[in-house]
Amino acid sequence: MAAIRRAVSAALLLTVAICAAPGTAHADVITPAGACVGSGHWVKSGQTERSTAHQPSDVITVPRTDTVQWAGNIKGFALGAVGPRRPISGEVQLDLPIGSVTIDSWGRTSVRYANQGEHHYDLPAILSGIKMKLHGQHRESGRVVCSGSVFVKVKGSNPLVFGALGLLVISGGMLFFAGRPVFRKLWAFEDVNPG
Repeated sequence: MAAIRRAVSAALLLTVAICAAPGTAHADVITPAGACVGSGHWVKSGQTERSTAHQPSDVITVPRTDTVQWAGNIKGFALGAVGPRRPISGEVQLDLPIGSVTIDSWGRTSVRYANQGEHHYDLPAILSGIKMKLHGQHRESGRVVCSGSVFVKVKGSNPLVFGALGLLVISGGMLFFAGRPVFRKLWAFEDVNPG
């Protein structure tokens, strides 16, 4: 799980950013719209995504390994902005096919109202090609300031798909032959010397 946590957190720091900056109302993965805005730029692939460019039902395809430069802020605050210290908390979670994993979480107190950073990640191949829901929220003084969600899909094909296809072919063949008659050779002996 530690490998998944490290790997996914980079791609998913976009959501941390998504849960911390100002935006427009026409497209937004954030609730309430515009309460927070975030962006992420993947260094190797050149891909850039913004929270205000997507709807919660969108699927964002991300590279399996890359470095993400992320930025985010609460509405009305520019990068580098500080303000009164307040208690903050939040988390980013990824819903995997076998349960959820917390990618990142934060807490304590802070004077920052905007933040940026860079994170390298290397996702396990087992997550390739699978659509997963990424969601998070940011709280201040115990009140949810913003929350957001979007679907992510890791580029590439999943190695388990080939195994599943092989099992499908084998089980299909077994079903085919299960309904066919079985040829049995019965030996009948005839007594050539009755008597």
